[in-house]
Amino acid sequence: MKLPQRRTQPKKHKTQRPSTLSGVYSGLKIEGLTHDGRGVGHINGKAVFIKNALPDEVVDIKIQQDQAQFAQARVMKWLEISADRVTPFCENYDRCGGCSLQHLSYDKQVFWKQKNLIEQLTKSLDTRRLVIEPMQTSDPQGYRRRARMFLVKQASQPKGLDKQAKLGFRELNSEQVVDIENCPVLTPALQKTMQSIRFELLPLASRQSKEIHLSESEQGIWVDSNVYKKSPNNTKNQPPYYNLRDLKIQFDPTGFIQVNSPVNESLVEQALSWLALSPGSTLLDLFCGVGNFSLPAAKMANQVVGVEGNSAAVELAKSNASLNKLNNLTFHKADLFEKSDHQAWWSDYDAVLLDPGRLGAKTLCQNIGELNAQRIVYVSCQSDTLIRDLQVIEQQGYRLKRIQLFDMFPNTSHIESLVLMEKLT
Repeated sequence: MKLPQRRTQPKKHKTQRPSTLSGVYSGLKIEGLTHDGRGVGHINGKAVFIKNALPDEVVDIKIQQDQAQFAQARVMKWLEISADRVTPFCENYDRCGGCSLQHLSYDKQVFWKQKNLIEQLTKSLDTRRLVIEPMQTSDPQGYRRRARMFLVKQASQPKGLDKQAKLGFRELNSEQVVDIENCPVLTPALQKTMQSIRFELLPLASRQSKEIHLSESEQGIWVDSNVYKKSPNNTKNQPPYYNLRDLKIQFDPTGFIQVNSPVNESLVEQALSWLALSPGSTLLDLFCGVGNFSLPAAKMANQVVGVEGNSAAVELAKSNASLNKLNNLTFHKADLFEKSDHQAWWSDYDAVLLDPGRLGAKTLCQNIGELNAQRIVYVSCQSDTLIRDLQVIEQQGYRLKRIQLFDMFPNTSHIESLVLMEKLT
């Protein structure tokens, strides 16, 4: 795939502010899809974002909100329907805020996710030598091994009077909970448990919303909340764990793990390949969690140092190293959103891996060149903070070399990205 290169842009003349839009517009052609799954069209040069509209469709729309550079609208009528439009497989799709792309065929979900991110990268970084690996896809149903549900007693409408007990997921951008009896994106075992515990949980509902965490482990299903707990039989008071590359990795049933087990395995495999570890290598794993990357890396490297801000995760990571008889691992607790150059673990490494949350790692990246790593592998679930941080790393003498996208969250606008940056010589 050949990428266009950044060029010095000529000075632009002052342009007129895009016209104000209001009311109804007929026959708008949808030209693309935004990173969050909305259709994009243009009226008088202004971008219009339309929920539930797909590329190549022609629609009548009504403007809902007009801003300086763009407008938001809703579809009033479809005049032409895309061949890529499919019937959502979930009965709650039009109400639940969990999925946003079930109306688009899975192959086109993958296409638009990759297209949008690569275009953003091309505009922001030096991509002349970038190798784009084929995207790692997933089964679009039955893939989630973790879920966070809400138990509450509330009216079906925000201003309704009759309140009912609900166990489900929130609507998009709302505190309203959609009562869910069937969720096809959960693993079969998780979905079966969700359905069976409804009868025990609904009588416990109150006006105060409660989080209910469900997790699938090698031992079985765990349910955890402040009003209800359930764990598999014969766990001998051991925490849940998952298997990864012949390792047992314990985790907190209310904490973070990657929700898609097969895709996580592929992600770890590729990350280790790009890190190019050898028996003499040293690796710094930042935002290491419970050791999803650190533990497999320790079987290949001489020394691995993991750093994490969550103290419970750090303790589990240490326990996981002991459980798997790995003695070349060291874990530290540190706030990675603060400057880290005074920390004892801030030293030279052959390779660095970062796996931050959606906020990215802006502060950390500003001095990451001081670690003198030949390779930096960045794992991200948020494209805008990823690009921001890669720009900072690029300015410290690194070049973007490889990228692969992993569809960790099918039917949603989210994507997991794996990026390799190498030090310029």
